[in-house]
Amino acid sequence: MIPILAVLGTGPGSEGSLLASVRGHIRSSAGVGARWTLPRDNPSRGFVLSLAAHPDHPGVFYAGTSGEGLLRSTDGGGKWAPLSRQLGRTGVRAIAVDGALPGILWLATDEGVLGSGDGGLTWAAFNQGLARGPIYAIAIDPWRPGILYAGGAGGLFRSDFGQVWTSVALPKSSGGVLSLLFREDGDLLVGTRNTGVLELCLFE
Repeated sequence: MIPILAVLGTGPGSEGSLLASVRGHIRSSAGVGARWTLPRDNPSRGFVLSLAAHPDHPGVFYAGTSGEGLLRSTDGGGKWAPLSRQLGRTGVRAIAVDGALPGILWLATDEGVLGSGDGGLTWAAFNQGLARGPIYAIAIDPWRPGILYAGGAGGLFRSDFGQVWTSVALPKSSGGVLSLLFREDGDLLVGTRNTGVLELCLFE
């Protein structure tokens, strides 16, 4: 499994540190070039599929797993605990934390898109208009509050606050969406199964 790099900069006193998922388990490093180590309370059941950092709270991290739902750390990745028992063993493939709207979290899961308005304590499904099947990627538009993009085997979809999803046209040969990332200029990078990375210009 390819390591998943989470973010630069974690909790107080650990500026520039890194988190990654290596072979499904979390590793931490004090910085670029430093040694990677296991956190003292490393999640052990289920592979870690995704990592995310809270944009406004240094040291708060989320880990999506294949067997324990969503985990949270409040000490820069040292200790982890399930955020909500409601998720059960749901496979969490991607996490989006809304920095503009406190408490809003979105998950790309094996059952579709889940959203929370209370920081992850309770969850609801937001799948109207989505193609059936796992959702592999989700991203919040940093320039347009409330606009979401989600991707999976059924293609790329756009929604306003998750209410109704509409399809975004991609080449038929793309084979589905595996990852999403917004560039600083507002363009959306779409990682596809068959056609590599596509760049969508969202500003006219």
